[in-house]
Amino acid sequence: MAADKFEVNQAMKQSIEFMLESELNLEAAVLYLEFSPANATVAQALAPVRAASGRFLTQMFKNVFSHKDDLLELPLSAILEIFRSSDLIVPNEDYVYLFLVDWVKKKYEDEHMRCTVFSKALVFLIRFMHMTIDRLMAFSNCPLMPNKVDVKSIISSAFLFKINCSTVKVAHWNYAQRNYLIRPVILTNLLPYNELLAYFDLPLADFARMSNPAWRSTYTEVFAYGGYRLFVQCQTTIDAVSNAPSAFGMFLCAQKSTQPEVLSVAFSVRRKPGGGYVDKFSFDSPFLPDNKFGVADLLLTPWAELLDENNLFLING
Repeated sequence: MAADKFEVNQAMKQSIEFMLESELNLEAAVLYLEFSPANATVAQALAPVRAASGRFLTQMFKNVFSHKDDLLELPLSAILEIFRSSDLIVPNEDYVYLFLVDWVKKKYEDEHMRCTVFSKALVFLIRFMHMTIDRLMAFSNCPLMPNKVDVKSIISSAFLFKINCSTVKVAHWNYAQRNYLIRPVILTNLLPYNELLAYFDLPLADFARMSNPAWRSTYTEVFAYGGYRLFVQCQTTIDAVSNAPSAFGMFLCAQKSTQPEVLSVAFSVRRKPGGGYVDKFSFDSPFLPDNKFGVADLLLTPWAELLDENNLFLING
């Protein structure tokens, strides 16, 4: 700061070299991000330090779910750096949206400032195309978004992507999925038939996490079909003797239904070399709330082989 004030270029250079060589901590990383030099040359020279600080904070708070209270105390500069990352571990994108709403309400008492910070900065961190339909609909009434035209545009763009993974994308949006504990689903209605294709990816990192008994299940977001509210549960099958994961199971679960009807269900999986779909399991069954139907060994492949990067079902991670 002194070097900036007195425009001592050599001192600035040495200061920046020292910062890059020094071990970062939370206080220093936040200080570097918060510092706004008056000199444009200094600001440009500080870019590597700010980038390193952003990476440090993102790694430190990678598991957002476990660090919510600490994150609520951070300033805007740190929040912007952290939530730009695709590496964050969060239940789903709804959680990111709700956290940022809580953060801005905690940090700014003035209603006008809340709306300004949220609508001009925080809203661009949210990956709306991966939010649940229920939360997207609720966003239409967000009091922190005074421009309802912007809100309608965001919601319509997100729905277009959800319905058919639209190739027409919003220029400044980041479409990459984060490390969601609840997997987002892309829905395609197969018209004119009364059929629905619900597609989701399961990253290899989720498989590895499911080896831990405490994380043996992964869930998709809830989606609607024919009066049902459904979700998929992926679960490791545990060997009774060794108490170790032995297979990959998948189940379709009903959260709510207007009336029990028989659904015809098929589980299909993409596989190498072409990435085409292969039907692995199908069944017809009436669904009631809290019912689930599926198979304990969907892929007929030992668990250890599924964790191998050369397995037939692993495509681009």
